[in-house]
Amino acid sequence: MRLPDSLYLRLERLYLSQRRTRREESRRRADEQDRRLRAYFARQTALHEAGECGGAEAGCGYVPCVPPVGFGVVR
Repeated sequence: MRLPDSLYLRLERLYLSQRRTRREESRRRADEQDRRLRAYFARQTALHEAGECGGAEAGCGYVPCVPPVGFGVVR
């Protein structure tokens, strides 16, 4: 079955509009997540550089708080 051209054009416009809306929403969510991650790591870096990170025991992931893996292990 083939759709009449007028109906097909309406559906095509609707589809393209929905696709554009979904892509914009997806892009907006990705940008927001990127901003949040950058802010989080900027705070973590600032705490580490100020010496207020609490060390490896508090979860600081920066060297020298966390020793490099494989070094200093005696077996």
